[in-house]
Amino acid sequence: MSLIKGFLKLILYFSLFVTLGIITAIVTMKILTSGKTVTVPAIEGKEVVSAMEILNNSGLKLRVEREEYHPSLPKGSVISQEPESGVVIKSGRSISVIVSRGSQTVVVPAVEGEPFYRAEIIIKQSGLDIGDIARIHTDKVEKDIVINQSPPPRSFISRGEKIDLLLSSGVKETIYKTPNLIGKRFEEAKQIAEILGVTLSKSKIIREGSEGNIIAEQKPVAGYPIRRGSAIEVFVAE
Repeated sequence: MSLIKGFLKLILYFSLFVTLGIITAIVTMKILTSGKTVTVPAIEGKEVVSAMEILNNSGLKLRVEREEYHPSLPKGSVISQEPESGVVIKSGRSISVIVSRGSQTVVVPAVEGEPFYRAEIIIKQSGLDIGDIARIHTDKVEKDIVINQSPPPRSFISRGEKIDLLLSSGVKETIYKTPNLIGKRFEEAKQIAEILGVTLSKSKIIREGSEGNIIAEQKPVAGYPIRRGSAIEVFVAE
């Protein structure tokens, strides 16, 4: 009986020894690996599965933070990583990545003939943005109306790209010096006003010794700056 007890004790001691050895090995491995550092590899532009293999080989993990549309990287490719490549970190850490959802193409809306404020709304609602804006003077299109756009309507481009616009600045404002109309007949003064694009309003005054239908006074006076579409008031002697 005592022989059996001795044998059981031997088995128990052996089991405890093995268990203690395993625990010691695990603790030792943790101690040895806890301070191990690695250099973060470059995985930007890599396909996710390939990036995961590269990180695993370096003793790191991959964590997808989110997905975003990208104009050039295909779907499933790494857009960016954190920490960046070249940084030295502890082994076992996770590398956060943003993954491409691919490029999302949209149809360019037609905004020619639209007021700028409305064209901007239409473009942004289409997932696009305003690019360069140029302006030209024209008497054919009202001010702030879209004359042309690039890319053209109904073409396909990636979401987030920009539309360049050409806008009308309206009729170019012309400034003249008020001509001297005093002493001229009203009909002659009217022809001069038509050439300048201004209107002529006629008022009559009584001035003794003056020839009839001859301009005796004017407002504004000669030399005063006026714009196309302005009015000149003339006073004709009776």
